[in-house]
Amino acid sequence: RDSLVLEFYSPSDTLWHSVWQTPGDSLHEFKQIIIPIISQKFLTKGFRFRFKNYASLTSNTLIPGWVYNCDHWHLDYIKLDKDRYEGDTIPHDVAFVKPAGSLIKNHESMPWDHFREAFLSVMDSIIRISYKNNDTIVRNVTRNFEIRDIYENKIVRSFSGGAANIGPWEIIDDSTMPLYTYNSTGSDSALFEIKSYLITDDFDKKDNDTLFYFQKFFNFYAYDDGTAEAGYGLPGQSMDNAMLAYQFYSYKPDSLRAIQMYFNQSFDNANQIQFY
Repeated sequence: RDSLVLEFYSPSDTLWHSVWQTPGDSLHEFKQIIIPIISQKFLTKGFRFRFKNYASLTSNTLIPGWVYNCDHWHLDYIKLDKDRYEGDTIPHDVAFVKPAGSLIKNHESMPWDHFREAFLSVMDSIIRISYKNNDTIVRNVTRNFEIRDIYENKIVRSFSGGAANIGPWEIIDDSTMPLYTYNSTGSDSALFEIKSYLITDDFDKKDNDTLFYFQKFFNFYAYDDGTAEAGYGLPGQSMDNAMLAYQFYSYKPDSLRAIQMYFNQSFDNANQIQFY
């Protein structure tokens, strides 16, 4: 049965002990749990803890290699500390809630010489960020940004998006104009680091107030960032001899020498079956 389990490790008996578990459900909101560590066998050097989950994979009778892998758990704000109590439930923190994105319209990456041909039409004019106030009081947040040319090892643009108040549990989607177009001395490639960071109170956690995004200009076009957020297929008997087209627009004449794609892991290794 779907469930999430927390285990504590005891150095004295070298065993893992289950101390908490919860069954899977359709809950979409985060739920806070506080678990005290009381036993002396855990209050010693060498203590560890771990989470693990059990999942029931639902198969598809029409597509043998297709198994639904949607039994995921998302854990956030795991805090191990002394002097905590049952009412200690408020994370006094302002944090980013979405990853940074590309400053190229419609692409994550494109060849550097192609970008230089089309920068006026493909360069995005806005940096988008999203952050949340997890506190119970109004907070004031300053949004700052830096763009660094990695190859030349220098900051090429530094600017601020200003400061604004954010209410308790509020999420702000902010858009700031960088007023900058990628420019570098490289002839065949370039690499830029986009840094977005929040200036908040000193007591805030500082691990989640900064985002980094690396804009890559190498020898390929890419719509995605190289990690798979979803997968799709062409299933069923009616799909025999089906074909898939993936279109890219080239901003200058060039040659195609290779393609790269990722095939999702499938049930019983069905993706090892050859196809043409």
